[in-house]
Amino acid sequence: MTISVFKNTLTAIIIGIVLINCPVFAQDMQQVQNVSASQSYNNSFSKGYGSIDWLNLDLSEDQKKQITTLNEDWKRVQQLIRPKIIRDQQKLKNVMSNPNADENEIRKLQGDIMLRQKQLRFEATENFLSKRRILSNQQREKLHKMMSP
Repeated sequence: MTISVFKNTLTAIIIGIVLINCPVFAQDMQQVQNVSASQSYNNSFSKGYGSIDWLNLDLSEDQKKQITTLNEDWKRVQQLIRPKIIRDQQKLKNVMSNPNADENEIRKLQGDIMLRQKQLRFEATENFLSKRRILSNQQREKLHKMMSP
């Protein structure tokens, strides 16, 4: 096996490992690219958690303002954490492509990635719960129906 073939094979294996161990990698990349596009979206309160259309909840003007503020907070959190995840995923890919890489460095990078992903999921949940607290009981019921399969 030539060195070139070995390097290409190793790179493919590493990418596979990173994608298997980091299933949100591709999603993270897409969402980071979408952040700047979504910033120009005028109705920032309409979509904020998954595919929930908050406008279908008949929000009052005050609720719309609160949801908008929470969406802006969520964007700031994403803009702080996602680039670090992506940076560390790239570092992990680079380190793993080195046949002499330190195993502890690989473990540390993987741990850092998992910790940040956990932090991002936690922040997403907290943001959603904050939005849900704004809603009336009737709006919560409607939200539940919207989220149910």
